[in-house]
Amino acid sequence: MEIRKLTPHIGAEIVGVDVNNLTDSDFKKIYQAWLDHIVIVIRGQDLSIEQFLAHSERYGRVKPH
Repeated sequence: MEIRKLTPHIGAEIVGVDVNNLTDSDFKKIYQAWLDHIVIVIRGQDLSIEQFLAHSERYGRVKPH
């Protein structure tokens, strides 16, 4: 997994990871990148709605809008 800063102020791109098969250690790195960079992009993921929600819930409670 590689975390690339997108701009000097906000955002990071995370490459080389499949969010369907994350270890707890890898998720902690992604979560920390989210805290550090405010916005993260994880490209190239193939997720069903259920998988998307399961991954999203790792960050906190998901609220419908």
